[in-house]
Amino acid sequence: MSCFSPALCRSAALLFALVCSIALPAVSSAGTSSVTLNWTGGHCDVCGQMDYACSSGDYSGDWGLGQRSFVDPVPAGNQVTHVSATLYGVLQCIDSLNPFLINTTTLLLSGTAIETIGITGNCACGNCQSHNFSAASPAGWVGYSYGGSNTVSIVAGDLCVDRIEVEITWEPTDNDGDGYEFPLDCDDTDATIHPGAQEACDGIDNDCNSLIDDDPVYSWDTDGDDY
Repeated sequence: MSCFSPALCRSAALLFALVCSIALPAVSSAGTSSVTLNWTGGHCDVCGQMDYACSSGDYSGDWGLGQRSFVDPVPAGNQVTHVSATLYGVLQCIDSLNPFLINTTTLLLSGTAIETIGITGNCACGNCQSHNFSAASPAGWVGYSYGGSNTVSIVAGDLCVDRIEVEITWEPTDNDGDGYEFPLDCDDTDATIHPGAQEACDGIDNDCNSLIDDDPVYSWDTDGDDY
């Protein structure tokens, strides 16, 4: 394509630059992170030759108040939307006359309950069973320490635990609802600031291109007539 005049060329170049400068909203991409927390110190080999840690009773071990901690694996700029955990363990044999007990067990992540379930089954050594806990959290996980240390806690009566496998689902955070997430959105608290926004002469990087007032729109209405 050729231009018939310098003015037409400049107009075409300006239109092309304008079209090319329009940015589309960032596409959110969710992900999952997995953490395995082991309990050891008991006296029965279960679940692949790993031993129990029990809450009380005959098979006492490194129960550690039923808690294990881990460092946050969620990438920066994301929030937790769902947590699922699989507890591998067995009911503790504290009553030889009642080998099939019912144990109400609650699993917590950073102080917020994932789920409470009733665990039943044979409490004999070597009879390791899996029990699933799951919960959604659309607004982020209450109490979760992003970038810090988090704790999984077990609230149970008589339980021997081998390990807990935690799966954390996360997605990018868009706090201001402008369709862009951090780090693309350089100010996720202001919906008027995002990639592709019009730059204003206000000392702020409005379009998140790391430049301040680089292509601002000037408007002054000194006489108050709206023009």
